[in-house]
Amino acid sequence: ENENKEILLVCTISIRDGYINGVVERVAYLSDMRINMKLNSARLLVNWKKCMGEILKNSSKIEEINTKYMFTAIMQDNLIALKSLVNNPRNPFTYKLISNYSMISVIGILKKYKGDLNVSFAKDENISEIFDFIVKYQSEKQFGFTRGFLDRALKTWTGLRVEDFVIVRKDNDIVGACCFWNPSPIKKIVISKLPPFFKLLKFITSIFLDIPGEREEFKVQYLNFLTLKKGKGEMDILDSILSFAKSVKQFEKFHALSFISFDIDVISFDKKKYLFNKTPLSLFQSVGNENVDDLLEYNTAPGLEISLV
Repeated sequence: ENENKEILLVCTISIRDGYINGVVERVAYLSDMRINMKLNSARLLVNWKKCMGEILKNSSKIEEINTKYMFTAIMQDNLIALKSLVNNPRNPFTYKLISNYSMISVIGILKKYKGDLNVSFAKDENISEIFDFIVKYQSEKQFGFTRGFLDRALKTWTGLRVEDFVIVRKDNDIVGACCFWNPSPIKKIVISKLPPFFKLLKFITSIFLDIPGEREEFKVQYLNFLTLKKGKGEMDILDSILSFAKSVKQFEKFHALSFISFDIDVISFDKKKYLFNKTPLSLFQSVGNENVDDLLEYNTAPGLEISLV
């Protein structure tokens, strides 16, 4: 705020437990940075970067934050943010690229899955084994979600139920899991400008596809905690989940089903079977320039949920 109590800048720091090198640590996600452009000035730009540098430098000593592991996402077409935050050598902080990734929004299925995998909604008696399956893979990720976080999500995420978790089995073994959840009405995606791809698609497919227009909500059903057993069958597992979503009429309630695929650990799917859109983003670890030793190595996709970004 300035001396007139006018808000100059806001941002959000979301704190949770997460896996770092296989050990549970306190981690933080930086988001929702907004500058009041009407009150913007060269002095403000200098001061907020200095302030941010001090916060990142001392984050592990600040009681309310108390972690040195902080990360953030930026849309790849947000060139102003990339220039200001990532590509400016004068900044008192460092943004290390973890990986580029895409939000993949499936808006239609052209060919259903016809394999031997069994897909169903979870029940009270098998939610524990589903959580064990998810955490097994999350524990291998930097910023991976903990069992405690899953338990808390089930209790506190608005509308989330045990029955929203989806389980995929091959014979008796779990090979895939996720949960269907959307944060609306707490958080909505309202389309200010429709991308050319969607304009064309809306015109061509208006008879059989529900695509939102400008200034309308884009209703997304996210595949949260999407976990696919490593091996040669990931594509079939994802196909089975998306086909199951269509069979339980998720595409009638939502415009799209969305998940994320990192360049560092790509989730493959048969592009010929779907109508979809990709939104390119990048994920960064953020530290003060004095704390570059706290930068991590990344060999697989980190723990991130786009429904929370």
